[in-house]
Amino acid sequence: GRAQSFTIFDTSSPTKYLSPLDASVDATWTDPDFDAEANGFSAGTAALGFESRPNDRTNFVGLFDTELPDQTHAVYTRFEFELNKASVITDLTLELYCDNAYVAYLNGVKVAEDNAPAVLGWFSQAADRGRRDRDVVEDPIELSLSEHRGALRDGKNVLAIHVLNHFQDNDDLLL
Repeated sequence: GRAQSFTIFDTSSPTKYLSPLDASVDATWTDPDFDAEANGFSAGTAALGFESRPNDRTNFVGLFDTELPDQTHAVYTRFEFELNKASVITDLTLELYCDNAYVAYLNGVKVAEDNAPAVLGWFSQAADRGRRDRDVVEDPIELSLSEHRGALRDGKNVLAIHVLNHFQDNDDLLL
């Protein structure tokens, strides 16, 4: 056979997102069959965030297309994609820029997390401030999700990412 590499989505890809105000979707929003639009999610692009200090040496201005309200505490994001033959996927890599914390799910299965609290809910915050903004901008997180290929299915799939801010560092957010 012939190996082929392709990008499923990038920073300009469509996403659906919600800054949660309660726990009403907490049990279901990561599921591929969840109806995001019917549950208040907005349409945007994969690069989302906010920056309230644009004059700082390191800031996220220009790195996101979908602007969130200042001091957004958390955001649920859904990247939906179709696969014809999920079984032929041999390697799966996730590369992201994220400030301050995230938990990633592939079709409802938790596949990665960084700086997230042990107990996660709609109003959770990052465990600490996480990486410095300069490190977030200069060095994206690259994760192999290959061990989770079994979570993929033929047809509709979803990568869901819960992005968390840290309340003492709530002047910016980036995914």
